[in-house]
Amino acid sequence: MSRKKELGALAGVLLPVALAFADLFTGRSFFIRDFARIYVPERAILRRLLVSGGFPFWNPFTAAGQPLAAIPTAEVFYPPQWLVLLPNLLMGIRLEIVLHFLIAAAGMFCLLRAMRLRAEASAFGAVSFALSGMMMSLISLLPCLFIMAWLPWLALFTRRALDHGHIPDLTAAALILGLMYLVAEPATMLQASALVLAYALYRRGLRGLRVAVAIGLLALLVGAGQLVPALDHQRDSGRGAPLPYEQVTQWSMAPLRPLELAGSELFGRYTSEGAYFLGSDHPSRVPWLFSWYCGLLAAALIVAGFVHRVRGWRFTAGVTIVSYLLALGRHTLVFHILYLAGLRFLRYPEKWFLPAAFVLLIFAAVAADRFLADAGFRRTTFRASLAFVALAAVALALAYTREAPPDVLAQTRLGALLTLATAVALSLILLARERPRAIVVLLALFTLADLIPRGRAVAPRIDDAWYAPPAITRAIPAGARVYNDADWEMALAPPADLPFAARWTRLRNAALPETQALWGLDGVLSNDVTLTNLKPSRAFAELFLRARFGGRPQLVPMLLSFAGATHVIALRDPLSPADPVRVVTLPGNARYWFATALAETAHITDPHPWPRGVAFTDAPFAPARGRVTRVRESGNGVDLDVAADGEAALLLAITPHKYWRAAIDGAPSTLHVANVGFQLLRVPRGVHHVALRYRNPLVVWCGLVTIVSALALLGAALRSRGSPPPSPR
Repeated sequence: MSRKKELGALAGVLLPVALAFADLFTGRSFFIRDFARIYVPERAILRRLLVSGGFPFWNPFTAAGQPLAAIPTAEVFYPPQWLVLLPNLLMGIRLEIVLHFLIAAAGMFCLLRAMRLRAEASAFGAVSFALSGMMMSLISLLPCLFIMAWLPWLALFTRRALDHGHIPDLTAAALILGLMYLVAEPATMLQASALVLAYALYRRGLRGLRVAVAIGLLALLVGAGQLVPALDHQRDSGRGAPLPYEQVTQWSMAPLRPLELAGSELFGRYTSEGAYFLGSDHPSRVPWLFSWYCGLLAAALIVAGFVHRVRGWRFTAGVTIVSYLLALGRHTLVFHILYLAGLRFLRYPEKWFLPAAFVLLIFAAVAADRFLADAGFRRTTFRASLAFVALAAVALALAYTREAPPDVLAQTRLGALLTLATAVALSLILLARERPRAIVVLLALFTLADLIPRGRAVAPRIDDAWYAPPAITRAIPAGARVYNDADWEMALAPPADLPFAARWTRLRNAALPETQALWGLDGVLSNDVTLTNLKPSRAFAELFLRARFGGRPQLVPMLLSFAGATHVIALRDPLSPADPVRVVTLPGNARYWFATALAETAHITDPHPWPRGVAFTDAPFAPARGRVTRVRESGNGVDLDVAADGEAALLLAITPHKYWRAAIDGAPSTLHVANVGFQLLRVPRGVHHVALRYRNPLVVWCGLVTIVSALALLGAALRSRGSPPPSPR
């Protein structure tokens, strides 16, 4: 095929993928799950810090301040993340997501063409991958989406490096794996590395092992800017201690869940109004990944491919079996053995089925190529479609025998009926299997009609207005430090019986963490879902929660003053989406203040009432009075003008960390831990200027390694590749 036709075929792949997201450019955005509660606020904070002109070493707006560049979810060194600097933040985030779907589709098409598949089969594989239930579900799990989007390109250049031994191919593979390391989602990153190693051994044995090791080592240089600071941060954060086995194995895959590859709604149904799912063992009642559906045609081709043992069936079977055993989590001994062996920092076993879904979709494309050339294969594919009709009929019958809430049952039955109708439609198209070229267009339209609506269901949209400041924020001045008690109340209460859209409206109108960062509100004592907060913050949060919900309410005002909380968002009506909370002002609290008395930290929970102005530290002294006369804050530092009547104790509601440095009138001064999760500075008598600065040297030096390595590998990858491989059909 000529280059012009090749580019035309690629455009034919990218067009339907882009059109699947066309509504995002008409004022619509994603919003469910971690997307609204984690990823959009994190990007808002990153943008806020970058626009201010400083490098984002530190996030001063969340949980009394936390490291930012060292935390993988911030993805500071990952180039597509810089789209947050566009004038419209939501548009920048949408472009970042759509870009990765186009990267995924283009990469899969190029990979399949390099495998010498026909253009039709390659286009089918690329579209099926990009619009699969797996990829669309990952919109609410963005770090995993970013890594999976680059996986076809990694496979392409790894394969070329193994086959031709060209340095540009090896360096291109290393650069792409390095980009994945900059995303640094642990499980998905390890899976990509394991796939490179497994494929290299499978294809070239020990020679392949050398190539895989070279790719991995070079990729580590590119990823150093994120990996080294992240590992350093892990020791200082909630990830520093091994996670309990019960927490590690949350969201284990249900043993029958792989059947969902062939039936998108066998275990429930997703709509724009809600998630109606059966079979999850997680308290949220939804699985980690909303859908593993790969398309009914792809599923039929996979079955036929294994029956006929088409190219790559052994490797595909091996990866699928290993991934499945790992994904089962608590349902087998495999994950327990790995846990005992030290793999105690990775949560959610279901993630480990991602490699299986990836190689199965490649296998489906290989099978599609065989479908176009082999009448016997087409008959097997038709029989597989009839088996899916039977499976859907059984699922529909079982849906009438199960016990579940009425709305879940109703949606499950409707979903099973739609699955049955889809299977019947595919079988009818395949009746013309003796004329494969004549039904290519019908199968293409069927694939799009099968995947796009289901993809939209697991990645629903909402008007951009949802991200506008809710009414409650008008009662809170800019720069306020907010403790959202309503978030904890709702987290500890039984799930509210509200429609899906109403639950998300309530989330917004309650300004729940971390969404409050979108509207310029600093948060304290928020729930550390990602377990990345520093240990002092976690210790203080545990102390506070024991007081708040453990029968020690007299300690709550004092602890809130230590955090510098100026306002509380309190629960008013948990069943009211429009007006669920109220605001309580806490007068007199400030982020920087002088203690009037000091006591040992061990006495912080003593039952007797402490006077206002007391603080707790491991080295108390008799402090003089002091005053803060001026405050200037930046992303990575604070400047204070103070006056002290004698040696005074300046309290800083800033989380302590080893990279903070303090100076009084330019002379270095020691910071002390105070009030469990904050800091204290001893200020001598007189008027002084206090400067605090946060710099992480690992981010600086490892970031330079990343930049130099990435540029060097990019230059090597762009060199002439020598004689090209044989042209695909």
